[in-house]
Amino acid sequence: MLVYIDTGGWLKELRPLKEAGVITLLHFPYEQRLKRMNGVAEASDLRWNDSCATWADMVNQSWGSTRKSMLFDMIESIVGKQNRADVQHLDSAAKSNCKAFLTSDKGDIWRRRDQLEPLLDIRIFHSATELPKFLDYVKAVTGHATQ
Repeated sequence: MLVYIDTGGWLKELRPLKEAGVITLLHFPYEQRLKRMNGVAEASDLRWNDSCATWADMVNQSWGSTRKSMLFDMIESIVGKQNRADVQHLDSAAKSNCKAFLTSDKGDIWRRRDQLEPLLDIRIFHSATELPKFLDYVKAVTGHATQ
Protein backbone atom coordinates (compact mmCIF):
# COMPACT_ATOMS: atom_id res chain seq x y z
CA MET A 1 0.00 0.00 0.00
CA LEU A 2 1.42 3.37 -1.00
CA VAL A 3 1.50 5.98 1.77
CA TYR A 4 2.56 9.59 1.29
CA ILE A 5 4.35 11.23 4.21
CA ASP A 6 4.38 15.00 4.24
CA THR A 7 7.23 16.90 5.82
CA GLY A 8 6.16 16.37 9.45
CA GLY A 9 4.21 13.13 9.10
CA TRP A 10 6.88 10.52 9.94
CA LEU A 11 6.34 8.27 12.99
CA LYS A 12 8.70 5.57 14.25
CA GLU A 13 5.72 3.19 14.41
CA LEU A 14 5.74 3.10 10.60
CA ARG A 15 9.14 1.38 10.45
CA PRO A 16 7.91 -2.23 11.08
CA LEU A 17 5.22 -1.92 8.40
CA LYS A 18 7.73 -0.46 5.97
CA GLU A 19 10.32 -3.15 6.71
CA ALA A 20 7.71 -5.91 6.34
CA GLY A 21 6.74 -4.53 2.94
CA VAL A 22 3.17 -3.83 4.03
CA ILE A 23 3.44 -0.14 3.19
CA THR A 24 5.67 1.79 0.83
CA LEU A 25 6.45 5.30 2.03
CA LEU A 26 6.68 8.06 -0.55
CA HIS A 27 7.55 11.74 -0.28
CA PHE A 28 8.72 14.50 -2.58
CA PRO A 29 11.24 16.93 -1.07
CA TYR A 30 9.51 20.25 -1.70
CA GLU A 31 10.46 21.73 1.68
CA GLN A 32 13.07 19.32 3.00
CA ARG A 33 14.40 15.81 2.48
CA LEU A 34 13.08 12.92 4.54
CA LYS A 35 15.54 10.05 4.93
CA ARG A 36 13.20 7.21 5.93
CA MET A 37 11.23 6.93 2.70
CA ASN A 38 11.12 3.99 0.31
CA GLY A 39 10.98 6.23 -2.70
CA VAL A 40 10.32 9.57 -4.26
CA ALA A 41 6.75 10.43 -5.21
CA GLU A 42 5.93 12.00 -8.55
CA ALA A 43 6.58 15.72 -8.48
CA SER A 44 3.80 18.23 -9.03
CA ASP A 45 4.11 21.65 -10.65
CA LEU A 46 7.83 21.57 -9.96
CA ARG A 47 9.90 24.69 -10.49
CA TRP A 48 13.65 25.07 -10.24
CA ASN A 49 13.40 27.21 -7.11
CA ASP A 50 10.90 25.30 -4.98
CA SER A 51 12.41 21.96 -4.16
CA CYS A 52 15.19 20.26 -2.23
CA ALA A 53 15.28 17.45 -4.79
CA THR A 54 18.61 16.11 -5.98
CA TRP A 55 19.36 14.72 -9.41
CA ALA A 56 19.10 11.26 -7.84
CA ASP A 57 15.53 12.05 -6.75
CA MET A 58 14.66 12.94 -10.32
CA VAL A 59 16.18 9.85 -11.99
CA ASN A 60 12.76 8.35 -12.85
CA GLN A 61 11.09 11.65 -13.68
CA SER A 62 11.23 14.06 -16.59
CA TRP A 63 10.33 17.72 -16.56
CA GLY A 64 7.22 16.74 -18.48
CA SER A 65 6.13 14.36 -15.72
CA THR A 66 6.52 17.06 -13.06
CA ARG A 67 3.58 19.08 -14.31
CA LYS A 68 0.55 19.50 -12.10
CA SER A 69 -2.30 17.04 -12.46
CA MET A 70 -5.88 17.88 -13.38
CA LEU A 71 -6.63 17.90 -9.63
CA PHE A 72 -4.05 20.56 -8.73
CA ASP A 73 -6.31 23.60 -9.20
CA MET A 74 -9.15 21.94 -7.26
CA ILE A 75 -6.77 21.07 -4.40
CA GLU A 76 -5.50 24.65 -4.45
CA SER A 77 -9.05 26.01 -4.21
CA ILE A 78 -9.57 23.94 -1.04
CA VAL A 79 -6.19 24.31 0.67
CA GLY A 80 -5.41 27.85 -0.51
CA LYS A 81 -3.03 29.28 -3.08
CA GLN A 82 -0.80 30.57 -0.27
CA ASN A 83 -0.12 26.94 0.78
CA ARG A 84 1.70 25.93 -2.39
CA ALA A 85 3.83 23.17 -0.81
CA ASP A 86 0.74 21.58 0.78
CA VAL A 87 -1.01 21.59 -2.60
CA GLN A 88 2.08 20.04 -4.22
CA HIS A 89 2.31 17.32 -1.54
CA LEU A 90 -1.36 16.38 -2.00
CA ASP A 91 -1.12 16.41 -5.79
CA SER A 92 2.06 14.30 -5.65
CA ALA A 93 0.26 11.76 -3.49
CA ALA A 94 -2.60 11.58 -5.99
CA LYS A 95 -0.25 11.34 -8.99
CA SER A 96 1.62 8.53 -7.23
CA ASN A 97 -1.59 6.56 -6.52
CA CYS A 98 -1.18 6.69 -2.75
CA LYS A 99 -4.03 5.32 -0.64
CA ALA A 100 -3.13 7.22 2.55
CA PHE A 101 -1.56 10.55 3.43
CA LEU A 102 0.06 11.17 6.81
CA THR A 103 0.41 14.79 7.85
CA SER A 104 1.30 16.90 10.86
CA ASP A 105 -0.62 19.81 9.34
CA LYS A 106 -3.95 20.14 11.13
CA GLY A 107 -4.57 23.65 9.83
CA ASP A 108 -4.41 23.47 6.05
CA ILE A 109 -4.69 19.77 5.20
CA TRP A 110 -6.24 17.67 7.97
CA ARG A 111 -9.12 20.00 8.81
CA ARG A 112 -10.09 20.02 5.13
CA ARG A 113 -9.92 16.23 4.74
CA ASP A 114 -13.69 15.93 4.26
CA GLN A 115 -13.32 17.87 0.99
CA LEU A 116 -9.95 16.42 -0.04
CA GLU A 117 -10.49 12.70 0.54
CA PRO A 118 -13.31 12.19 -2.00
CA LEU A 119 -11.53 14.38 -4.55
CA LEU A 120 -8.22 12.53 -4.27
CA ASP A 121 -9.44 9.05 -3.28
CA ILE A 122 -6.87 9.18 -0.47
CA ARG A 123 -7.48 8.84 3.27
CA ILE A 124 -5.83 11.65 5.24
CA PHE A 125 -4.59 11.04 8.79
CA HIS A 126 -3.06 13.36 11.35
CA SER A 127 0.06 11.42 12.25
CA ALA A 128 0.36 12.47 15.90
CA THR A 129 -3.26 11.82 16.89
CA GLU A 130 -4.66 9.25 14.45
CA LEU A 131 -2.11 6.44 14.41
CA PRO A 132 -4.66 3.80 15.59
CA LYS A 133 -7.08 4.85 12.83
CA PHE A 134 -4.29 4.71 10.27
CA LEU A 135 -3.25 1.22 11.43
CA ASP A 136 -6.87 0.04 11.19
CA TYR A 137 -7.03 1.44 7.66
CA VAL A 138 -3.80 -0.35 6.68
CA LYS A 139 -5.23 -3.61 8.02
CA ALA A 140 -8.51 -3.09 6.13
CA VAL A 141 -6.73 -2.34 2.85
CA THR A 142 -3.91 -4.89 3.05
CA GLY A 143 -5.33 -7.57 5.34
CA HIS A 144 -2.08 -7.42 7.31
CA ALA A 145 -2.31 -7.26 11.12
CA THR A 146 -0.60 -4.08 12.20
CA GLN A 147 0.17 -4.70 15.86
